[in-house]
Amino acid sequence: MQSNPEKSEAAGGKRIVWLLSLIMLAPLVIVAVMLASIDNGNPAFPPLLDGFKTTSAIILSFLGGIRWGSEMRNHAPNSLILVAAMVPPLIGWTSLLLTGPTAIGLLLIAVCAMGAWDSFYWHDKTDTRWYAAVRTIMTLAAAFLHGLVLSAMF
Repeated sequence: MQSNPEKSEAAGGKRIVWLLSLIMLAPLVIVAVMLASIDNGNPAFPPLLDGFKTTSAIILSFLGGIRWGSEMRNHAPNSLILVAAMVPPLIGWTSLLLTGPTAIGLLLIAVCAMGAWDSFYWHDKTDTRWYAAVRTIMTLAAAFLHGLVLSAMF
């Protein structure tokens, strides 16, 4: 029985997307656990919180870029989607100017909104429907981690 090289390549692509998604989630996991395990008065808390915010903002920028790039592949890109794809990086940048629970709350809302948008969008695409599952699981994990950080602040 001969294997289908196209099918094998697609499976490899799916595996690498899962792996890279988990790798990008790792800093959020590590920092969220550190923040949850120390007192918010600890001198290490503010720089760890800044690291968490920065990582979250970078992830939002990356996700916006994925949507931008996906839309640019269309023969006639939808201007509204291109504009909407710029919102996550702007929210991420704004969160870096904010402090405390306001910043983490904004990031939590943005991560969830982007995850919902992506999950619905990718679920409608026959060839990349599997990516909707990746985005849903990663969004749930990121939302939990943002909630954990928010609880550590009080």
